[in-house]
Amino acid sequence: MSGYYKNDSTKFDGIICGFGIPYLSSNETEKLINDCLNLLTKDGVVYISFVEGNSLDSNYVIGSSGHRMFFNYHQLNDLKKYFDSANCAIIDITKVEYKNTSNQTEIHTIIIAKKL
Repeated sequence: MSGYYKNDSTKFDGIICGFGIPYLSSNETEKLINDCLNLLTKDGVVYISFVEGNSLDSNYVIGSSGHRMFFNYHQLNDLKKYFDSANCAIIDITKVEYKNTSNQTEIHTIIIAKKL
């Protein structure tokens, strides 16, 4: 991520990744978390949301726009490990009910973590 900025010393107090990781594999998600944390100031905060589930259930879905895309489920414990190994403390985990396009209820998990 730092390659997108003219000044590689640019740091942020907060980064929001709202519902981005369902479109990333586990390896890509771990890299995203590490990249975000490298861009945060000390005590900076990151917000990440996703749908919990078994990665083996990941599959193609049709979104509200009618486009077909691959949707990845992630385990909360895996994300906790990624944050822990990156020297980051999870300060809040929230679960929100959401009705998807097929009118089924999903649970969206939101993690707010702080760089130590």
